[in-house]
Amino acid sequence: MTDETRLAELLCTRLCHELVSPVGAIGGGVELLTGPGGEAPAGVDPEALALLDESARRATARLKFYRLAYGGAAGRAVPLAEVRALALGAIGNGRVRLDWPEAEAPADLQLPAESARLALNLLLLAGEALGRGGEVAVRLAPGEGAVDLVLRAEGPQAGLAEESRAAFAGARAGRLDGRRLTVRSVHAAFAGMLVARAGAAVALSEGEAAVDLRATLRL
Repeated sequence: MTDETRLAELLCTRLCHELVSPVGAIGGGVELLTGPGGEAPAGVDPEALALLDESARRATARLKFYRLAYGGAAGRAVPLAEVRALALGAIGNGRVRLDWPEAEAPADLQLPAESARLALNLLLLAGEALGRGGEVAVRLAPGEGAVDLVLRAEGPQAGLAEESRAAFAGARAGRLDGRRLTVRSVHAAFAGMLVARAGAAVALSEGEAAVDLRATLRL
């Protein structure tokens, strides 16, 4: 890991940490306004309050997701159930649906921090392949000292943008050209860096309406 990469990860951790509390306070303020009954006080638009509450919840969920995905977990083991909960909160809303059954996240299974981060970043990469919406299905097969992660992204014209595909491949091979990165491709590059850092076996295949990602995560 380069000093620049570690600096970026720590900055992401700091930003997410600093923003979670004030964003969560917005939801707390809505609860204070509605009271125990959950009803808007006189003169306050209930739809506006509901919108504030939902937006605060989504923002908090995404910040918690990014804090682990981009920032790290200080070397701790991360329960797979926690990884699933973070993914459902951040990805399973809106035009991209997440199909991750609870049975596919055994309560006693824990991942090293780097494996947990890799799983979350590959999930984001699968979601990016669904520019017109769709569903990402998650399936896992625990083995001896590892777990096989299978992601299938299905939707209209599913597929990664060429620049994202190139950034992912370049970062995995250790020949990333940072000058060619864009906001659109930077996540694919980071995911590729995590793959290279972990020495993980990852396979990417694309069809007419689906993208498959298969990875072996170390336990």
